[in-house]
Amino acid sequence: MWSYFLGIIQGFFCLYLLLMNGVFGVDGDEVKSVSVMEGDSVTLHTDITEIQRDDQILWQFGSNKTRIAEIYKENIDTKDSKKTFGDRLKLDSQTGSLTITNITITHTGIYQLQIISNRGSQYNIFNVTVYERVITERSHFILLIAVAVAVVLLAVALGVRYCPRKNYKQAGKAQTKEIIYTQPMWPQRFENMADVVEADRTIYSRVIT
Repeated sequence: MWSYFLGIIQGFFCLYLLLMNGVFGVDGDEVKSVSVMEGDSVTLHTDITEIQRDDQILWQFGSNKTRIAEIYKENIDTKDSKKTFGDRLKLDSQTGSLTITNITITHTGIYQLQIISNRGSQYNIFNVTVYERVITERSHFILLIAVAVAVVLLAVALGVRYCPRKNYKQAGKAQTKEIIYTQPMWPQRFENMADVVEADRTIYSRVIT
């Protein structure tokens, strides 16, 4: 949080120096205020439809006016910005607009655009303020509730999926029972014997289904 306020103070200080030095340009261009959330992308527009081959587009950052991006004779140069911005800067070759991706609070400050052409010179100033992305306790609480609901729904879904299968297997086991039945057997050797009891001519079998 301290770095955020430090960035704002630095931005106002840079703006004060620019006002004192009278760098608004020949046309008295106004400062454009831009606000962006940390981690988002922001584009600083030149309001040019198409730059000409001999036009020079120069972007500077901070109170020291450090050159961070330039287009001259259709050549793009951003090597001086690597220390502060890394690979975050994208320069439009057609319009000269500057895009900062995944911006951080350290990129809060004054951005000065200078356009030099055979039509004259143009200056634009952008006061960029990057707000820190803060997750509040309420957001944490809502996130925990969402996770808990998701876990409960997942548990219910798994229970509905596997319980019927288990019951089906148990039902199948319950249907297995022991059946005993009789089948009369009449051996040929007993056909002519009158004293054979019918019960003695029965064989009991056990079948498992």
